[in-house]
Amino acid sequence: MVQATDPVIDDLLKALHRVIRQSKRAVQDDTVDRAALIILSSLKENSAVRLSDLASDLCLDISTVSRQAKALEDRGLLTRTDDLDDRRAVRLELAPAGRALLDEAWTRRNRWLAASLHDWTPADRATLVALLARFADSMTVQPAQHESNDRPKTETSA
Repeated sequence: MVQATDPVIDDLLKALHRVIRQSKRAVQDDTVDRAALIILSSLKENSAVRLSDLASDLCLDISTVSRQAKALEDRGLLTRTDDLDDRRAVRLELAPAGRALLDEAWTRRNRWLAASLHDWTPADRATLVALLARFADSMTVQPAQHESNDRPKTETSA
């Protein structure tokens, strides 16, 4: 049986789609592509990580991340170091040049977002941050965990 959708959830999905589309349209004059920035950002957050862990964290195929990592290494934006726990593996780390590039990209995005919210009150901005953080935390629950709660209960006969 197909369940009716919640109109508020539909509106939320539409709004999220618009936010994603608008953020992708914003020209930031980056010297690397968006995927590279995502990898560099993850390395900044997680310090030295194994390639397989980075791919898993980003929900990408290891071959995709490996190609990107090689290109970033060739540009001096990340470095590879031996994994002391596993001699077969390497760890990826953000190089100083990668940190500088990421900081510049973050600054540009900060300016763009500040301009986008210029007519919002400080209270509205704080509310948005709080709700987005709460929303992100809520998204860590897998849909299957809620499906059983959303289904109508049926009586079972003994």
